Amino acid sequence: MKINVLNTSSGFVPLTDEDYEEKKKLKIGREYQADFKMIRNYEFHKKFFALINCAFEYLNEEQTERLGGDNKVRKA
Repeated sequence: MKINVLNTSSGFVPLTDEDYEEKKKLKIGREYQADFKMIRNYEFHKKFFALINCAFEYLNEEQTERLGGDNKVRKA
């Protein structure tokens, strides 16, 4: 089970409803082991791909073909 949490002064808080539902499956008073790592900023991730899509629309036909077609770059 992997859930995304936010570290606050009062403890870890699930970030989404799905994460909350997974957290509810953990029994109170039991010990669990966790492996913490930073996750990518999902909002910036969405903005980056929106920027790529916007830039791709401004390419001419020759540039589009040089990149391998309409969607090849954005699906990679």
